Amino acid sequence: MIWFEEKGVQYGKRAPIIRAPFSRGTHALVAVFLLLGLVAGPTLMERLAPTDPARIYGGIPATYGNYATIGAEIARPGKIDVLIIGASDAWTSLDPRIIRDQLQQRYGREMRVLNLSTNWGGDERNAQVLADVLRTHDVSLVLFPETDAAPLAPHELAKYWWRGDLETSGLPRRNQAQLQLMSIIGWPRQIWSRFQTPATAPMQDSYRSYLQMQLQNLGFNVARTGWKSHSEPNEASRRPYVELDAPPPLLTGAALFYGGPSDQSFEIRPSPYTPMQTTFVVAARDMTRAQGGVFATFSIPTHFSSVPLERPWIRDHEGVTRDWPTFGISQTNLFAGYSFDQMLNFYGNESHFNESGARAFTRATLPAIEELYAQANAD
Repeated sequence: MIWFEEKGVQYGKRAPIIRAPFSRGTHALVAVFLLLGLVAGPTLMERLAPTDPARIYGGIPATYGNYATIGAEIARPGKIDVLIIGASDAWTSLDPRIIRDQLQQRYGREMRVLNLSTNWGGDERNAQVLADVLRTHDVSLVLFPETDAAPLAPHELAKYWWRGDLETSGLPRRNQAQLQLMSIIGWPRQIWSRFQTPATAPMQDSYRSYLQMQLQNLGFNVARTGWKSHSEPNEASRRPYVELDAPPPLLTGAALFYGGPSDQSFEIRPSPYTPMQTTFVVAARDMTRAQGGVFATFSIPTHFSSVPLERPWIRDHEGVTRDWPTFGISQTNLFAGYSFDQMLNFYGNESHFNESGARAFTRATLPAIEELYAQANAD
């Protein structure tokens, strides 16, 4: 392979000319330094002069979900009592308004409870959001959902918010390279975000109204849709949404927690979490504990098929012992006394509650959440 042009070499007029990429050694060195700067630049910039996370999330196009809400809440000072971060199944399952009201009644003071979940699963996104929140906020209790997805690559929108400030050395090299590429692709936007603020970022009036609604709902996605299966293509077959109230089952917090590998009341799904997921769930656990909070996960009775879920489900993490609390409730316990067809009226589809279902799930799991919050504030 010819890397440098040789002086005096004659090239035939008819033969195709393939010139060497460099004519001088200094040109090669400049190219190498430019390449290294491009690869390492985003990470170095973030470590030496971190970007205001509120600007990062405020600059993500509003069409992608809850990111403007995340940016606006990060910009607000004050302690956070309970923080929920996950994908859309978590976004539509735990209603922070119900949790806040319950904790305020119990402790007699104002509580701040947020659901900063948004569309599409990605534990590296969840860990990044948590890291950005913890830069400026103390958080008592952090809740991540158990997830049925098994991504082998970074979140599709990582180019917007991944900045290389989380540890990735435990990931497969392929995932490390993918995340580094995401930070390179997103570098121009992240530089641009330094000159924007959430207040001045361009946003259509309809999205600004949506942001105000999300802030009012504490980040929660109020889904008022009736049942339609993922497998049904005809939107006209969707059932109308009906406001329903399912009485919460009389379960103690202890009855809701996973008791370990011998606990037969939980189902262990056969496919373990991917290295991407495990790495960032463990990172979230460690970040939460490092600032004195409690980290826990919760199992949502979703991702079912033609029969109701008789046990809450979880998935194992290969090589990592689950040393954090996990709570959940089965579909049959949550909607005891209902037929399977009646249960469907609490869902928008197989993977999302509607508002009635979220209300039922949140009220049923309150004993576990209260117990975890009490542990986080034992002093």
